[in-house]
Amino acid sequence: MNFQEYKKWWEENKNYEEEMAPVIIEEICKMHEIDIDKVQIYPRKVINTENGRIEFDLLIKYQDGWKREKLIAIEFKEENFRKAIHQAVIRREYVDYIYVAVIPPILSYEYADFFVMLCYGIGLVVWNCENAMIIFKSAYQYPSEYRIKEVIGKLSAVMVQKVLSELEKEKYKTLEKFG
Repeated sequence: MNFQEYKKWWEENKNYEEEMAPVIIEEICKMHEIDIDKVQIYPRKVINTENGRIEFDLLIKYQDGWKREKLIAIEFKEENFRKAIHQAVIRREYVDYIYVAVIPPILSYEYADFFVMLCYGIGLVVWNCENAMIIFKSAYQYPSEYRIKEVIGKLSAVMVQKVLSELEKEKYKTLEKFG
């Protein structure tokens, strides 16, 4: 179904976790520079694979500039962020891009969750009752060794900064004792 048909279907069939699905689809199409009027949308799409049946919350099918067919998957979750990541990892090999769409608070998630998402090229969308925002874009293919090193480097830099900050605090405490 096209986007307009999907919105009608969505009005009648949406779950709570799909509350902002049309807005999320629009944001993803903008991010990927896809004309939303040229996509086909498949909600709750089941595909049969060599590993059994897999259900996607939503698939977006479109043609890229070279007329190649591409698929974007969206996994909607209102809770259980780790389960959404697990589902996205399993489904990743069957699509070109994949996103997890969740409700904040994003601060309660652990760095390891984001690391897994980045390693598998899984994008993240957060939403509330008013809007949706892409936190990071899905990668087209599994990341190369370089991308994994880059992610590890960024995580390491954050941890080193945290350690240095703690050492700085300790230094001032020590100086105060002798001051």
